Order: sequence, then structure tokens, then C-alpha cells
Amino acid sequence: MKKLYITSGVVLTVVSSMFAWAQADSVTLATEALGPTYNIQETDAVEAIQNKLLAMEKSGELEKLKTQAKNRIEGQILEPAPISGINTVEKSGVRYFDPTFVLGEDIFDHEGNRIAAKGTRVNPLDVMPVRKKLFFFDGRSEAQIALADKLARTYGSDFTPILTAGSWVKTSEKLQQAVYFDQLGKMSTRLTVTSVPSLVSQEGSRMRIEEMTP
Repeated sequence: MKKLYITSGVVLTVVSSMFAWAQADSVTLATEALGPTYNIQETDAVEAIQNKLLAMEKSGELEKLKTQAKNRIEGQILEPAPISGINTVEKSGVRYFDPTFVLGEDIFDHEGNRIAAKGTRVNPLDVMPVRKKLFFFDGRSEAQIALADKLARTYGSDFTPILTAGSWVKTSEKLQQAVYFDQLGKMSTRLTVTSVPSLVSQEGSRMRIEEMTP
């Protein structure tokens, strides 16, 4: 809470103003009503909202809004917005991504022992290898879905299909297997996937990114 500081000058000004007001001849204390009076009537806010909802319910507008909201939410869940920045492969090719990074500070365990020094190069693949074939593709493209089906038959249980656009439910039904969606583009960003379809897999200490033309 801020403190209020009152100087002697302010006090003097206030007192002088009050004295002048008390002495003014033009000041009249009204003891009677100067005109007709009316009772103030305000509609209760909650009551007003309830009345509005009842009116919307009777007209069917409320049920319509509920249905629209339900469809919108279901649509966002079953078919999320496409990942921005993802293009369609125009020319097939292979490139590699090295996930190695340098520690910016010392790393200590729960007992205070240093387990990694600042400046150490760390490759996450040494600790958590990627054993699956990650296939990023657009579920809105029948050609890319057909390629996903072909790769699924080739790699079997080692194959993981990941959508960057389209309905994961419908695509799962077409491929007859679980299909995932790259929520918020986190995986494609981390693995530097910028075009689809792309097959990503670990090769040694690097990630191999094969951009394919269906």
C-alpha cells in the first residue's frame, strides 16, 4: 500500500477552502426536495442473464450455439490445425541432423555432485536412442497416405506414422493402425522436418531425414 504524505501547505489550503465555503452567502442548505422524486429500479444482472438464456432456450438459439461449440471443439481435437511452415517435398533427397549441444552450465545431481561440466558436448541419442522409423506426412494427401501404407508394411511395428495435417482418426482407419499428430509442431521442429513426406530415423549419432516424393 502506498503511503500518502500531506504537507502543511496542503492542510492550510484545505482549511482555507472549508472556511470560505462556510462563509459564502451563496451557499444554501436544501432541506426540501427541489423537484419530483422517483424510486431507482435496476435490473439484477444475474436475473437479466437468466432471462436472456431462457429466451434463447425457447427460441432454440441456445441449443444451436451449444451444437456449434461442440462441433468446433470436436473438430479441433479430431483434426487439429495444420502445422505452419511445413511444405510438400518437391525433390527427394537425404540430409542429416546432429542433435549434439553444448552445456551452458554445470549439471549436478540431487546430492550436489557435479555429473557434467559446463562446455561438455552432449548427444541425446547416446542416452535415448530413436529405434522407430518416424514418418511425417500430410493426411489430406491420398498419395502420402498410400506411401505411409507401403512403408508400414515394410517396417511393421518399427514404423510410426505422424501427421502434420489432416484427421488422425480418418487416417488411422485407412491405415488400420494408430496414427499420431505432431501437436504444435514440436517433433518436426526438434527434428528439423520442414517438408513432407519425410522418413526420419537414427543413423549412428545423427538423425537421417529422407524427404520423399510419393
